[in-house]
Amino acid sequence: MIKGYKLHFTSSVHFGNKRLSDSLVSFHADTLFSALIIEAIKLKLDFKPLLENLVISDSFPYIQKNYYLPKAYIPIENKLENETDYKVFKKLKFIPISLYQQYLRGLVTAADAKNITENYNLGEMDTQVKVSLRNLVNNEEQANSEPYFIGTYTFNSDAGLYFLADSDEQTLKLLEIILESLQYSGIGGKRSSGFGQFKFEVLPISVIEELEKIKSSSYILLSGAMANEDELETICKKARYTLIKRSGFVQSSTYADQLVKRNDYFVFSSGSIFHTKFSGRIFDLSENGNHPVYRYAKGFWIGGID
Repeated sequence: MIKGYKLHFTSSVHFGNKRLSDSLVSFHADTLFSALIIEAIKLKLDFKPLLENLVISDSFPYIQKNYYLPKAYIPIENKLENETDYKVFKKLKFIPISLYQQYLRGLVTAADAKNITENYNLGEMDTQVKVSLRNLVNNEEQANSEPYFIGTYTFNSDAGLYFLADSDEQTLKLLEIILESLQYSGIGGKRSSGFGQFKFEVLPISVIEELEKIKSSSYILLSGAMANEDELETICKKARYTLIKRSGFVQSSTYADQLVKRNDYFVFSSGSIFHTKFSGRIFDLSENGNHPVYRYAKGFWIGGID
């Protein structure tokens, strides 16, 4: 059973992008999954169903009633005559679900592509200055102010992010209970400064129905995911994909006495296409900590052979 969840952000967000002064516009599935696990522990809920039954996508943008998907790495052969402005197609990063099937079939016009680009106005990137009052000098804390910069993104009032979830009814109910709490805790970085808070609502069923009608010559990945090592040779044949490095710090305050950098790993990015689907997995990246550190790398798929 697939459901979608729309996040309307009530504050600016900070989604990590290597440097603190940068921010991504959206978050990956593993970021959301980690936040769900930590929130479930805080609420003293059994999160085992999330580990065993839940499959989620990365987050993707919405603007008003337009819900977008990442441009797939499928070579598109334009089937329309007199289309010569191919540069406008290269600018596309996201495509509305309502036009996605047409795009895969090469039936989106240059005028359509230009219209998508011109109306793609999510919000505004910014850099905020914060001041740290702690400065360590000769192993003693001093009250000297130390400015630092945080990259943030503020969504327009009619825009935000959504994600997809596939599971049984009971697990989805558990997910929604956790989201009720998580919307106040926030998602992403610098939550203690008030970033990443949101209100959520369930996507209309019509959006899910439209998504499920999408067909293609390959399977399209909608989450950062990684197959088992013994599957890689098979699934990578004739595949088109990008690998992204996932790194960062363990967010749990009970894992260790100090902030710990987690082990890096790689996943196939959203928009990657494969002729054979794989389930993916959840990593335990803990190392000498007080509890497991779960990192999500399951595959959420759309499309398939016509």
